[in-house]
Amino acid sequence: LTGLLATRPLDAELLQDTIDTAVASQRLPDAIRFQQQLVALDATPQAWQRLARLHRQAGQPLQALQIWDRILEEQGSESNVIATVDEVKIVHGDQIVARLILS
Repeated sequence: LTGLLATRPLDAELLQDTIDTAVASQRLPDAIRFQQQLVALDATPQAWQRLARLHRQAGQPLQALQIWDRILEEQGSESNVIATVDEVKIVHGDQIVARLILS
């Protein structure tokens, strides 16, 4: 898939398939890199959220928290804040959630 992706770097569906394959193969650094490309191509809230989750899975909670902070700043509607705080609470525990809410 990565060879095909080199010929079609703007193909979001192919990029998503490549990310899914990297995650399934436990190649999280590759998945993060491809997800960053997807975010650059189409910066939807879902794309940012998946990038944060990938950083968390890769043992990079500070990078994940920075992305959650960005999501809160950019899409600070009540429903997005609740969904984001719920995700961070599940992932990192109450201490970081309090820090996220108060910052």
